[in-house]
Amino acid sequence: MDLPKGIKEDADNWQTCPRCYDEAMEPWIEKGEAVFASYGLVTLDEFTKAFNRIPNEPKEEDYYTFREDYEFYGADEGVIKWQYSGSCTECGLSASESGEFPFYTKKR
Repeated sequence: MDLPKGIKEDADNWQTCPRCYDEAMEPWIEKGEAVFASYGLVTLDEFTKAFNRIPNEPKEEDYYTFREDYEFYGADEGVIKWQYSGSCTECGLSASESGEFPFYTKKR
């Protein structure tokens, strides 16, 4: 669908915050590594109990706290312009950037 002239297309999107997810994964990985390191050093029963106490792996979708906003426009002028910004509502991680890409020089 073509948008009317002068109308910008933009979007907002929720993604997994890489910082929040990494912080959630770290203790889960450490717990699993500790349990697996005990294999052969403890009885099978002790190992099984410890293994069963490892919590479920954190799910990326539980950390959809990073909002991305972006837009692209300017094709009618021969220059694609873009803007991006994103930030996490939980930890404050953020990024922003903008730019333009000339792809056609108008004759008139």
